[in-house]
Amino acid sequence: MFSKTIFILLLYLIHTLNYGLCERILAIFPVPSKSNSIIGETLVRELKSHGHQITYVTPYRMREGSEAVQEIFIDGTVAFARNEEYLKELHQPHSVLETITQSIFGSAELVNFTLSHKEVQKLLRSDASYDLLIVDSFMMDALLGFANHYKVPSVVVCTTASNKWTDELVGNPYNPAYSPNLFLGSSNKMTFTERIVNALLSLFVEISYQYLYLPAQEALYQRFFAPLQPKDVKLPSLEDLIHNVSSVFVNSHPGFHYPRALMPNIVEIGGIHIREPKKLPADVDRLYTLATGGVIVLTLGSTTRSKDMQKEKRDAFNRVFKEMPDVGIFWKWEDAQMPGQVDNVIIGPWLPQFDLLMFGNNTKLLITDGGISSIYEAIFSGTPVLGIPMHGDQHFNMRLAEEAGFGRTLRYDTLTEDIIREAVVDMLKNETYRRNAERVSRQMQDNPLSVKEKAMHSIEMILRTGGARHLRSPSLDLSIWQLYLVDVTLCIVAGCVLILAIPAAIIGIVLRRSNRPSQSVINGDTKRTEKSSRSDNSKKEK
Repeated sequence: MFSKTIFILLLYLIHTLNYGLCERILAIFPVPSKSNSIIGETLVRELKSHGHQITYVTPYRMREGSEAVQEIFIDGTVAFARNEEYLKELHQPHSVLETITQSIFGSAELVNFTLSHKEVQKLLRSDASYDLLIVDSFMMDALLGFANHYKVPSVVVCTTASNKWTDELVGNPYNPAYSPNLFLGSSNKMTFTERIVNALLSLFVEISYQYLYLPAQEALYQRFFAPLQPKDVKLPSLEDLIHNVSSVFVNSHPGFHYPRALMPNIVEIGGIHIREPKKLPADVDRLYTLATGGVIVLTLGSTTRSKDMQKEKRDAFNRVFKEMPDVGIFWKWEDAQMPGQVDNVIIGPWLPQFDLLMFGNNTKLLITDGGISSIYEAIFSGTPVLGIPMHGDQHFNMRLAEEAGFGRTLRYDTLTEDIIREAVVDMLKNETYRRNAERVSRQMQDNPLSVKEKAMHSIEMILRTGGARHLRSPSLDLSIWQLYLVDVTLCIVAGCVLILAIPAAIIGIVLRRSNRPSQSVINGDTKRTEKSSRSDNSKKEK
């Protein structure tokens, strides 16, 4: 019995030494999106497996494995953010400028709701202490107030690729000549016109960031965190917290996204949610094997609901699927019944999407809204993607899939039966799409470390070093005039002007002085000529 106890203690000691640290981490993922929540849960589970103590603030309860995690459930967030007006707006076309401004004000409303929530207020007023803050704060930088409140380093998680908001956190360089804005959906090989549009949009984003976004977030930060400060301690500005983030995790991957310069404290975690596929439920497995012509998975993601699709578009899909009786269609549908549902369409409010994509290599096509999580799952399973992007970065994601050769894009507002049929038939029959998906899959998996290992190494390095200050860019301490060398340029121009002006002035002075004797001679000659002329005239008169 004694030897058994010693053995267990040794195993525990080895386990503890293996991870090295056991810290208290506060993880805040307030966005009411399943995609964001999945990334948050993945990080929380991985941190828990490394022996850390986690407090997890979320609008979705953890599906499984929540033991040893203190879960703070902010109920009502989903209903608040995804009201009927919002869901109707999803299917309406919006300009890029509208999308950006709506995102700025919408995120401010979500921050206000989150920080006002009774459970979050209870957390702020408790005597809890932490060693690190991990926060999903894309366009919600007021949440960095938690880092100041607990006096801890912060890691920001962004569920899109790097952008203006993430670049600002760590001083990452951005060049609109080859880095397209996420909301545009342009290639990195832009035409002259596209570069003009991208440059102007970058200017608009910069202005809106400085004069719309920052003031709104600063006001929320001051409102909720200033009362928590000791009376004799001044609350630092939000911009100070923004520029002292230890690391930013972005949902991109060099095997899929366009190459661009990234600071060493930006960590790409694209595909971190990918896991080992699970066995399909028995009823799904049976239907899957009956589909001799392959399987199509249709899901419009976690934000857009299929049941809100216009009747004529829903019927168009059903008519196309009816023409393919040997193909099984698994359609994520939020109601118990679908009007006009055909025999080979299986509906459900939730589908094991990744497991379907990975099972038996029989899934031939994923029809999706272009959310990046679905794109990664399609890549890892080698499945072609037919995208119907609606908003946000979905157009950009589908542009990447098209350029990589495994995706096609359809516009929601122009969907017709003929357009759907042509695209679906093409992608089912043309094996080039699948070969390209498999090629990109190999690119994404060709890494010395897994994405999870890379993320854990970064977090634990921040914990070991107390914030990884050695990775902080000095550009964050420069004013805009210094950063863009305006002062240096003015100095050089002034120097060049002086260098040219001084010799020119000297030459001018010399020329003026040398001109004076000549002028005297000329004047003397003129006077003598005039005198001689007057003398001659007087003689003639006599």
